[in-house]
Parts: sequence; C-alpha cells; structure tokens
Amino acid sequence: MTQFKHDCPACTFLGSIVDRNERLCDLYVCVDDHDPDGTSFIARYSDEGSDYISTSLIMVGRKLPDPLAIAFTLAEGRGLLS
Repeated sequence: MTQFKHDCPACTFLGSIVDRNERLCDLYVCVDDHDPDGTSFIARYSDEGSDYISTSLIMVGRKLPDPLAIAFTLAEGRGLLS
C-alpha cells in the first residue's frame, strides 16, 4: 500500500522502503513502451508534488541513490522492464 499520493496513472507502485537517511519513501517505475530508455524510476517522500527523486533507465549504469537502485532491482525482478 502506498504511503504518499502519486498522481501518474502510468506508474507502477513497487513498494515502500526507509532510505539510509531514515526517510520513508514509495518506489515506482514508469515504463515508456515507445522508448525503453525513457522508463523512469521514482522515489516519492511525501504528498508534496516536488518531494521526490527520479532517474531514467539510461542512467541506471551510473551510481544511483539507493532508493532508485532498489526501484530498478524490483522492477527488473518483476519483469516490468523489456
């Protein structure tokens, strides 16, 4: 169950975690079927619209903040990435 409001109907909720700063966040993947590199991973920290971090699939090879790396791993494990 999500902890925070997220208004993108294209996103798939992956779960909630507590990050290394002891902040609760909801993790999402937003798959772009037309451009796989445009797939995004989101960590939402509150209901406030701007209180999130995100990255695109093309950035996954780089060092990511822990919540986004976990979102990638969860989405990959669930077969959501092509």
